Amino acid sequence: MHIASYLLVVDVTRVPEEDQILNNMIEDFFADIVKKLPRAKIPVPGVKGWVQQGLESQLVFFEINESVRISPHTHGPQFGFIIEGKAEIKIEGNVHKLTAGSYYYIPAGSVHEAVFDTFTRAVDLFFETNRYETEPT
Repeated sequence: MHIASYLLVVDVTRVPEEDQILNNMIEDFFADIVKKLPRAKIPVPGVKGWVQQGLESQLVFFEINESVRISPHTHGPQFGFIIEGKAEIKIEGNVHKLTAGSYYYIPAGSVHEAVFDTFTRAVDLFFETNRYETEPT
């Protein structure tokens, strides 16, 4: 049985002033709320994450520097969206170019990888309780 990956790319035309307001809101949200969460142990240079632990899942807020490549890997199901920046995600051989507002679903066991050419913030929901360990506080 093949379970498809899902992808939606939202192309919203905004004026530069709106982009700046949105970027400021995202920056404030990360500084005031996200960065107070436990920090994820991520073995990839240039990637930081903060974990909101659930009973059956983990919600992870990522900051990914430019020029980062995530090697092919698999794990449990993952749903995520790009809130700032760009990503190119390959899921089971299919390449998807994502921008702010795009979201994606990666079924359990699907081989996937990603490339980030610009600073990117993303939020991912992992349907596993132990996808990431956290740093001691």
